[in-house]
Amino acid sequence: MKYLETNTKTNIPLSENKIKNKTKKEITYDPISLSEYSSDIYNYMKELEVKMLPDPNYVEHQQEVTWNSRTILINWIAEVHWKFRMQPETLFLTVNIIDRFLSVKSIKLNKFQLLGICSLLISAKYEETLVPSIKDLVFIVNNIYTNEEIIQAERCVLVLLGFDLGFPGPMYFLRRISKADGYDTKTRTLAKYLIEITLLDEHFISCPPSLIASAAVLLARKILFNNQNWNKLFIYYSGYNENLLIPVAQNIINYALPKAEHHQLPFIKKKYSIDSFKKVSLFVSQWIKKQCLIEENNKEQNKITPQN
Repeated sequence: MKYLETNTKTNIPLSENKIKNKTKKEITYDPISLSEYSSDIYNYMKELEVKMLPDPNYVEHQQEVTWNSRTILINWIAEVHWKFRMQPETLFLTVNIIDRFLSVKSIKLNKFQLLGICSLLISAKYEETLVPSIKDLVFIVNNIYTNEEIIQAERCVLVLLGFDLGFPGPMYFLRRISKADGYDTKTRTLAKYLIEITLLDEHFISCPPSLIASAAVLLARKILFNNQNWNKLFIYYSGYNENLLIPVAQNIINYALPKAEHHQLPFIKKKYSIDSFKKVSLFVSQWIKKQCLIEENNKEQNKITPQN
């Protein structure tokens, strides 16, 4: 289903000086924006995101782990993450650790959940102020694993990854891109939902977080306002022209959203259906149904041939 089209008129680069002058008034009085270092930080994050991408084909080297079992695990991890009220960055780092570990190490299916829970623990220690105890995690997994097994698995994962945990998740890039529309709350919330949904599908493992975040914002604007105008501010803050984002946004429609709609345990969709998230997942479901009806009507009209 193709619901997005490239608008080549908006793919015009804007000089950095003009952007900086336009936003100078906004950032001058923000002591935590670090505006004088923002370009250097952004460039460093762009280097890191490529460096820390997993192997997108690692399942080929796994004997028991499949893409479907990965989807089930990550859906469960998302639910545990939500129960502990953790930061979004913790979830993205957890999935990155799981994928990077599986890229270099084969694992038995009966240890797959152990990998998930110890990856969450590692991420929480890196990102959170309050970290769940191992006792809490043992309870969460119904005592399938012991304290010692979780500690041992944690050590194994950290050593294998060289203690390299500086993964720049998509939330960092989303915050930067949100400057382009004045941090519109609904667009940002819907983009967060679209980004989290991509975690469930293997087609996005090879996509840098900045690309996923940018495509999610583009698609969110299309869904909410029927507006995919990717103007100069969006190009500057995202680093991407619209024509690079259209295929990724289309993949979110083709792969990620169907998984959210039809998977047997779509927790992320359920989470984003509550009031605090403006029920954006329900809004997306309605949009999908509407687009399907439009597509069906167009097919019917194409079948009608003019009478002589």
